[in-house]
Amino acid sequence: GATAAEALDTLNMAQALSNAGGASTAILPMLRGVQAALADSDAGAIALDRLALLLLQCDQLDEADALLRQRGYHRRLNRAVLCGHPERPVHAAHGPIEPLASSLAVVENALPLPLLAALQAAF
Repeated sequence: GATAAEALDTLNMAQALSNAGGASTAILPMLRGVQAALADSDAGAIALDRLALLLLQCDQLDEADALLRQRGYHRRLNRAVLCGHPERPVHAAHGPIEPLASSLAVVENALPLPLLAALQAAF
């Protein structure tokens, strides 16, 4: 298997490919077999969360949800929120997914810090 450093490099390359609009058919083979090595890395927790997000973006919902449950998560944002870009369609194994409806917006710093802290504690 891959070493922790190799797995982290692979994760970074997969993330870069995803950010550039790469199709999941190119990204998924990169992600296979890196989970155990990532868990052993110094950046294990963050790396595994990034792996789960990439799996979601590649339409691997069951695999991503299983990883998130292993990590202790009980809830996650809807896939459309995690993966949608109005200016760029999301690619899945079966082809492009329609962009999000124009009524959805993301607003930074919209919540007061005490409310954000309470939500973070709950989820």
